[in-house]
Amino acid sequence: MADTSELTLLTLPPVPLATGQLVFARGEDRPRRLTGVDLVLTTEDGEEVRLPLVHQHGAWWPPTARLARA
Repeated sequence: MADTSELTLLTLPPVPLATGQLVFARGEDRPRRLTGVDLVLTTEDGEEVRLPLVHQHGAWWPPTARLARA
């Protein structure tokens, strides 16, 4: 495991990370309506951390600091 003394915590900007409400699924002709968008992070030990984005004002925003802890 890496020495964490010089590393910083991940910080997401307070701007929308995505926009839209529809997505084309692989191999489909019609788009599907989104009900959630997650940012998936992979740690050095292979674990996945999922941060659900929040839908507000027509865009998908990073979670608030209170929700960012996984």
